[in-house]
Amino acid sequence: MSFELNKESVRTGGKLKEASFEQKLDTDITLPDYCADIKKILRCTVEPGVHTVSLSGERVNAKGTGTVRVVYLAEGDRIDVYEKNCDLSASVTFKDISPETAVTALCAVDFVNCRAVSQRKIAVNASISTIFSCYGARQESYALRAEKDCIQVKAQKVSCENSLCFAEKTFDMAETVALNSEHPPVGKIIGCSSRAVNVSHKLSSGKLLIKGEAVTDICYLTEGGKNELHSFSHSMPISQIIDLRQLEDTALCKIKLRVCQQLCSVKADSSGSNRLVDIALRVSAFIEGFEKKDIEVITDCYCTDFEIKERFENPYFICPVREISEARQIKGEIELSSPVKEICFVSCTGITKSVRCTGDKAQFDCSALMFIMYTDENGVPCCQEKNLDFAFDYSIVKKCTEPFADFSVESLGVCVSSFSKDSAELTLDFRVEGSVCSNYDGKILRELTVFEDKPLRSNEAALSLYFADKGEELWEIAREHNSTVELIMQENGLKTQTVAEKAMLLIPCV
Repeated sequence: MSFELNKESVRTGGKLKEASFEQKLDTDITLPDYCADIKKILRCTVEPGVHTVSLSGERVNAKGTGTVRVVYLAEGDRIDVYEKNCDLSASVTFKDISPETAVTALCAVDFVNCRAVSQRKIAVNASISTIFSCYGARQESYALRAEKDCIQVKAQKVSCENSLCFAEKTFDMAETVALNSEHPPVGKIIGCSSRAVNVSHKLSSGKLLIKGEAVTDICYLTEGGKNELHSFSHSMPISQIIDLRQLEDTALCKIKLRVCQQLCSVKADSSGSNRLVDIALRVSAFIEGFEKKDIEVITDCYCTDFEIKERFENPYFICPVREISEARQIKGEIELSSPVKEICFVSCTGITKSVRCTGDKAQFDCSALMFIMYTDENGVPCCQEKNLDFAFDYSIVKKCTEPFADFSVESLGVCVSSFSKDSAELTLDFRVEGSVCSNYDGKILRELTVFEDKPLRSNEAALSLYFADKGEELWEIAREHNSTVELIMQENGLKTQTVAEKAMLLIPCV
């Protein structure tokens, strides 16, 4: 016959599904009259962003804007810039999306090709991938105990994460920045990049308060037609309250902030000088609510009275190993393609990473894409993009089997430490945020059938002798002799469940 095991469950959260949508961006640009003729294209970028993600049945739709920015040399080796905004849209289908599932969309540029068709026309070809991710939790049940005295169980304590919810909230931030007296008026923006940093958070009465900052770095060409570049950074405070009424105040939260759309434009102040910059950002706050839970699982069992049939399976419990949140710094050298007279501007446009975990170490291999604008020995402006590769690692204090990692590595800023004729030494500040986890290594009891119509033959003797070797486990001895660990310990006056040295044991019959 079958009987019910007492069971509980853990919700294991994470990325359930992922799909991508590739969009080709082909646009022909005819320069307006206020732009000079093209002599040489220095740089062309596409900055894609998502401002809306909507769910309609099983269809997920994303809409956004891509900013195409072309930096080029005009006659007289004068720098000029033209930018154009293009609408972006993407959609994918996900089967079996539950109402609790959180869906995110993130844009990435696969490649950009740009060529001057004539002195007034530019052809831009780009490929943009929108990556959709579904986050949710699945139930993992486990047997807690068996309500029969004849069933002996071997249990193990496990510390794991119990996922409570996933949520995403997007919000808009906008400010008009007035340049200080040290900065000359803006002619045209050469490039801009934004990042959002979570500083602190607090959960109270179902409300999550997030505090942080959004930092935008802008490089611009000054007014007046000279090749004079300036840059500045502007920080906007983030203070958002997110409704998470399903969470108790004791719950923990993992928060990832990212800028999913940025738009920067120049306008004149009251005197008519271009000393104002409008910065508009859309920021996403992605939250996972969870709790740390200590559970006890059954790893082995037997019955002293009847035949049984048991089913053991590998569960999927996420066990935290190490959490990391810190700022780091690296220095590296970039070779430049032509002799350098002066470096005008440098920025990190993104960091790609891979993380390899072993039993005792998390190894990070990273590549930061650096954009450098400089003048050569003849004073002609040049642009160059190169990868700065670097690596670092963290020790995993708690030894585990098959650890895995979920990390973000974000740039906090870059500067030029020094430069020579053909290279530049850069200092990159970045932040590492995430955790190393492992899955529970072993099998646990899922189902148990007891055949009460098939009793085990009892041993007629009240006691039997067993010569145990050092290191043997009483559990294995008890199972083999159809006894219990408690009875063996009581009969032989033992205090531990491992045999300390060779001994003759009296095994009570059940």
